[in-house]
Amino acid sequence: MSPQGRGCLIVACIGFAVVGYFLYMAVVNSGKSREPVYPETVANYLDATPVVTGMVQQWGQAPDFVCYTMDNKRIRLSDFAGKKRVVLIFWRTWNHIGTVQFYLLQRFYKYHSDDVEIIAVSSEEPDKKDLIAELADKQGVTFPLVHDPSETLQNVYWHKYVPFYVFIDLDGKVVEAYTFRYPEADDEIVQQFDLWDAYDDYSEENYKKRERRYSGGCCGH
Repeated sequence: MSPQGRGCLIVACIGFAVVGYFLYMAVVNSGKSREPVYPETVANYLDATPVVTGMVQQWGQAPDFVCYTMDNKRIRLSDFAGKKRVVLIFWRTWNHIGTVQFYLLQRFYKYHSDDVEIIAVSSEEPDKKDLIAELADKQGVTFPLVHDPSETLQNVYWHKYVPFYVFIDLDGKVVEAYTFRYPEADDEIVQQFDLWDAYDDYSEENYKKRERRYSGGCCGH
């Protein structure tokens, strides 16, 4: 065989080997379950001038952001304006009262998610992701869960203690923001948005009885 012929044969063999390798890898990878691909940044602050000097201001415009839930769905806060009221809840897996509240929050969300969106945010370490999902699953949670170990949202909606609630009205303004340390978080949503007349399954009188029972107010301001 001439040198030119041997060269063509070598090139052809290399070509077949490369094609065979990629075909093999395609078959191997087709049988693997793929983890969802998360964006590098779970949450981004969207307003032009992110100046945070303390607690969010009551009746001020809620700082806008975009984030991704633990099931990789995109949420932008301002998309809810004019459509739904929003409750942001900042919690931690080690905080017992926060996980207890999830049961009542889920019951509320099951019947009233058309009117009120609940977004629960944990800024714990990356290795807490599975524990967050486990605790939420035990309570049957279907409202959005956000795991933001970068603490982007925590730094915008600044707070010292959890569970920390931010109530945002239909105009996108903050109605209230405070640490709420008692189980009845669903009642608190109805109270802050003044929805007593809209929801027959909640009673303002029962809420007032609860206030008297706690005798020190409902909120940890």
